Amino acid sequence: MSVALFAVPLWVELLAAGLGGLQGALLYAVAAASGVAVLVVLNALAVPILVAGVVCIAVTVAVRVVAVVFGWTFPEPRSLRRRRAV
Repeated sequence: MSVALFAVPLWVELLAAGLGGLQGALLYAVAAASGVAVLVVLNALAVPILVAGVVCIAVTVAVRVVAVVFGWTFPEPRSLRRRRAV
């Protein structure tokens, strides 16, 4: 049962990430990873897996909603060019 609870938020986030490009995919991955981290910690603390799963989903959704509301983004990637000495 713990594997199913682990997979649900991760797959939902990864499938939704395909719709928004790389920037959105990173935010979805961070939200999913934070939810899964909470699940692992709660499971290690012997919290019932159903309760841990519900908290995991709530954290995943909360991180994503807060990211959208506050407009959180990741820095744009840049090329790593060396400047030539003159």
